[in-house]
Order: sequence, then C-alpha cells, then structure tokens
Amino acid sequence: MVYKILLTCFLITTFSFNAYGTTMLYKNLEELVDESDHIIGGTVGNIQSKKYKDELIYTEITINNNYLVTEAGTIKQNNSFKIRYLGGKVPIYGTDQEVIGMENLEISGTPTIKLDDRIIFFIKDNGISEMPIYGMHQGFFLVDENENIRDSNSNSIVGLDGAHFVRNIRNNIVSDRFITTRFSDNKNDSIISLTPDKNSNVNPVHISSFLSIIQERKAIIKNKTGKEPKNLSTLFSLPPVITNSVEGTSVKDISSDKNINFPVFEKDLH
Repeated sequence: MVYKILLTCFLITTFSFNAYGTTMLYKNLEELVDESDHIIGGTVGNIQSKKYKDELIYTEITINNNYLVTEAGTIKQNNSFKIRYLGGKVPIYGTDQEVIGMENLEISGTPTIKLDDRIIFFIKDNGISEMPIYGMHQGFFLVDENENIRDSNSNSIVGLDGAHFVRNIRNNIVSDRFITTRFSDNKNDSIISLTPDKNSNVNPVHISSFLSIIQERKAIIKNKTGKEPKNLSTLFSLPPVITNSVEGTSVKDISSDKNINFPVFEKDLH
C-alpha cells in the first residue's frame, strides 16, 4: 500500500516523504455488500494512534452504540467494535517531553474519521488487513443529524441507479454508473467519465431505507450461496500488530482532541 509520512514540527522545518498516487477499484453497493465480511454501524467513541518500533503508525477506533447489519436486520451488540488501520497522527516530543510537533502517516484513500461521528462501515479482514474498511473511503458512510446517509465527503446519497450510488455533489445529481475509476495524486481526486445531471430536487436516503437495502441484498446472497457470516471475534478483540520489532512503543493518547484531522482522501471533482 502506498503511503507517505509527514513530520510537522512547531518552530522547526516541515519534513515530508511523498508517495505516488493510488488507484482503487470502483465498488458499487452490491460489491460492497457481497465482498465485505461485516457491515457495522455505531458512533465513534475513541480514536487512538500508536507508533511502533518499525516506524509505522496504526490507528485504532472504537465504535460504541454499535450494531451489525445482517440479512435478518440490525443486531445490537453489547460490546464495542474495534477497527484498526495503517496510518494516523502521533505527537513528536522534545527533550523535556513537551510536544513540539506531529508525525502523520497518510494513506491515500483513507476516509476522515472524527469522534462522535455516526458511521456505517463495510469491513473486511479487520485486524489482518492494513485497511479493513473495504474499498477504503467507498466503504465508509456517515449518518447526519437528520438521519440521512452521506458519503465520506459528506455528499448526500439520494438513491440508487441499479447497484450504483446516486449522489448530490455540489447540487449536481450524479450516478456512480459513470465512474470508471478513482485516482489520487496526493493532491486531488478525479472522477473519470463522470456525467452529471443537474437536478437538485431529490431527497436524501434515510438510514432506515439504506439499512433495508443492505439487508435485502444480504438475504439474496445467503439464499443463493448459503454464505454464512464470518466470525465476529476480530470486531471485538484485535490481534497484536506484527512489526519488525518485538513490541510496539506507546505514545501519548490524542483521541480526546475532536479536531484532529486524520488522513483524508480529499476530492476535487472535475
């Protein structure tokens, strides 16, 4: 996976190690449902990044008030989900242990996740994959204050065109059917072969409708294939991070800062 490390120090020079862009395969709703291990929802209750002795940073997020989306509906869980992915931001300490800057490991395609976000994740290989959010930002959805669904860039989801999402992007109603690929060059994200249809008078999709669509698709797949859900254990207890060293080195918990900007795949549509 392509990544870059940014070291930002207060009153000190900014150092950056840039990576090349990342091309991600486009995933429609059916592919997200069919190919992911689990579909989960809830509220982000904690975000903690940790740097290990091999210099890589991982971020672990805790999902509270959580539920699992199945073919039978949503099933509330008693214990919080834990999701871990490569990337994040940790403090840099001076000789007197004062914070003099931040070190940021940025992975192109990672959605921005903030405390108290109400989210829906499509998860695959949690605790094993460096990015268990399936399809990266494509497998991440927000629930807004009106109980409506938004994508990782806060664009309203307003419907489906077959299995393709239809979004309200800057008051243009756009079907993902015209998207052939997404490309990040670390500066912007272009959508190729995008054909907008200007008509903003479309209502956003409510969370209840969104979950019903997912439930129906999961039921169809189970009836066709007999596919059973994978074990839920990795959603509750993460295995240790495997590094080139024996153990990781803990750093200051910065999860209480609600304004932390974690790695973001910024979009500039054109």
